[in-house]
Amino acid sequence: GSYSLPLFLDEVVTNCTSNPATWACYPYTTYADSPTNSRATFQWIISSTDSSSQPSENSYIISSTPNPLTLSIPPTPLRLDFPGLPNEAFSFWLYLPKEVTPRVAITDDGGAATCYYARTTFEATLYTKMPREYPPASESGGAGEAFPEWPFAVSVRQVAGGDGGTPECYRMVDGRRGERVEGITAGEMDGVRGACGCSYKNYLAVDW
Repeated sequence: GSYSLPLFLDEVVTNCTSNPATWACYPYTTYADSPTNSRATFQWIISSTDSSSQPSENSYIISSTPNPLTLSIPPTPLRLDFPGLPNEAFSFWLYLPKEVTPRVAITDDGGAATCYYARTTFEATLYTKMPREYPPASESGGAGEAFPEWPFAVSVRQVAGGDGGTPECYRMVDGRRGERVEGITAGEMDGVRGACGCSYKNYLAVDW
């Protein structure tokens, strides 16, 4: 089936880079700052690779519709975790490179730049029994829509480590990559490489 997943941006972590402006998470506002403006809607398609009338639990794949504002994923196998238990869920993860256009200048002359994070992991958990708490029922879409809302809890995380040359930031000249922006290095805390992250979900509990 095709599903809409309205989530809120829960947390932004910028410890993988020496310049926090080089990492960003759409829609650039967390739930703590604005429950309304933190909303990011994903549209995902779940299909079966098993042509039988009763496909097996682990024969599903997930993919997303093209969307330049949020995260797009290629067809990826789903795994069923904790079958039959209250925290039963489908989950998946993959490497998904991330590009960030800093919203403030990171070059000496204030020119445009783009930062690249090659080793970024994307992981999601779609619960099948846990209730969701967001958005409020008054703001939810109708059941007859082309992409009805996933009725249960969902969590999504995008994580990048500050290693392997990450981040790489370049000047953009007429829409093309130019010289590398100097002075931006991997972030460290007490000598340990840090990580960057974007966390989304539709429930208010700290953790299940």
